[in-house]
Amino acid sequence: MDRLQPSARESPGRLRYGAEPGYEQPDPRRQNGNPGPHENLRSEIQQWCEESLDKSSRYLEIAKMSSNVWWDLLYSHFIADMHMLKLAVGSEDMVEGATAFVRKRKPDFRRFRR
Repeated sequence: MDRLQPSARESPGRLRYGAEPGYEQPDPRRQNGNPGPHENLRSEIQQWCEESLDKSSRYLEIAKMSSNVWWDLLYSHFIADMHMLKLAVGSEDMVEGATAFVRKRKPDFRRFRR
């Protein structure tokens, strides 16, 4: 535990870790001797492509179309939500609500209706 030293700028109870312990710890991406995520990317892609060639092209097309159905259904909601977020962020209503919350007072939204 001598590697853990509290920082002078941090509050008591919080510890700052030095760089040395990181060198001694195993890379979590290489657990059980497996290579890192990028080391075998090309071979993994090639394996997926080879497996896909063994599948029925008709059923692959059906699988792709069915996954696109979900995306197509969600896309319009995504656009609508982004539009609503654009309307709200930075608006007078949002600023009043946040200010009232920070100051622990009831927000006055009526002033925007005049």
